[in-house]
Amino acid sequence: MRFFHSARWLRALSRALLASAAVCGVAGTAQASVTISDKPTSNMNCSGGVCTPTAKKANLNVTDLANLLAAGDTRVIADSAPKDIEFKAPLSWTSTGRLTLDSYHSIVFEQPVTVAGAGALTITTNDGGSGGDFWFEKKGHVEFSDITDSLIVNGNSYALVRNIRQLAKGVANNPSAFYALAKKYNAIKDGTYTQSPVSTLLTGVFEGLGNEISNLSIDDPRDSANVGLFAQSGGLVHNVSLSAVMIIAEGMDAQAGGLAGSGGNISHSSVAGSVSGSLYAGGLAGLGGTIQYSHSSASVTTTGFAAGGLVGDSVGTVRHSYATGPVFGGDGSVVGGLMGFEEIEGGLNFGVYATGAVRGGKNSAVGGLVGSEPLASIESYSTGAVSGDIGSDVGGFYGDYGSGCLCSNHDYWDIQTSGATQGTGNEGDVRGVVGLKTAKLKSALPIGFEPSIWGQKPNVNGGYPYLLENPPE
Repeated sequence: MRFFHSARWLRALSRALLASAAVCGVAGTAQASVTISDKPTSNMNCSGGVCTPTAKKANLNVTDLANLLAAGDTRVIADSAPKDIEFKAPLSWTSTGRLTLDSYHSIVFEQPVTVAGAGALTITTNDGGSGGDFWFEKKGHVEFSDITDSLIVNGNSYALVRNIRQLAKGVANNPSAFYALAKKYNAIKDGTYTQSPVSTLLTGVFEGLGNEISNLSIDDPRDSANVGLFAQSGGLVHNVSLSAVMIIAEGMDAQAGGLAGSGGNISHSSVAGSVSGSLYAGGLAGLGGTIQYSHSSASVTTTGFAAGGLVGDSVGTVRHSYATGPVFGGDGSVVGGLMGFEEIEGGLNFGVYATGAVRGGKNSAVGGLVGSEPLASIESYSTGAVSGDIGSDVGGFYGDYGSGCLCSNHDYWDIQTSGATQGTGNEGDVRGVVGLKTAKLKSALPIGFEPSIWGQKPNVNGGYPYLLENPPE
């Protein structure tokens, strides 16, 4: 049965989502912060190896910080006034000193931090605050020269790994532990795996530290296989990017994703390359749980049921994320620019978009954002060209409207770039899904898009709205 909810209820839902952003995702960094840059130290008091801010906006010169680390352990604090720490200059040290970054809220790395000797790093977020996290932008990443060095994140000790094989061995021995990638890794030397390299279910955390794994290749011919860097993840995959991946799950009823065949919680991560699965396929995960602040440019193909630029079959929520790669499906498929199929009642898309072309075979459901069964979509848009063979439901935003959606009047598709004159393939136009011309979508934020979440500039994202906390690369 199709159903609708009142505008008042939808506005209340939207406000609740915005208010709970700190719980469900990451609230943006505040303008007031402790920055670490090449500018002179100001509004910082450093004494006894502890640097604290004396004003809402403070700066610690990166050379001053390096000199402090050469002398011993150093702690940089952002208290309830600045709230956040932002790295805006590269830092490297060779001493045994431990750098502790202690933030009331969040930490953002825009430049590299290198533990070049026998030093150590502690990262603490939400020390007094809530809803914060740490992530990497621009050139930011953390690199360790020695995997015996110490990394502590929010009170948990992490085992450093140099490569995929070390990661797989660690997870096999202790699936609930905490692992971190010490530096970028080129997997071309591994050859082509015939199954997921990390085959044990991860229930702990894999922290990428902003480092990249390139040239991962998997070709798994087994039936019912879960194929990706992780076969299955019930834990957290955080701050890792995969580039030039080739993931193939060609057995019957197999699901594939760049990061996980079946994924739990994925945050601040990305995938580029190609992914193909016989049942489900997604750029990040074939079967996906909670995905936030992540993106994919991977080309995604299914010969079976569902494919999406980010996730094939979603059993969770997708927030503040986007996909730009093309999506292809065979006959009877359900394909969408962001996700193929929304399976679980209570699933939600909030602050998402997709720009890749989407094509299905005969009798398919093809949508610019979602193939079929969306339950709730708020502040979202799609621009990709959509098409399907005979008998297909093709919509600029949704393919098959399914059992209805909690639409907010804040969902949009580009009627020119998509080639679709209707928002949903089997229902035509429905309340809450609005078609706009390209110039309109690029001229200003659409009605309902919160400027605290979305930005818009002519030279960013082709002029279309982009996510402030997950900007396009």
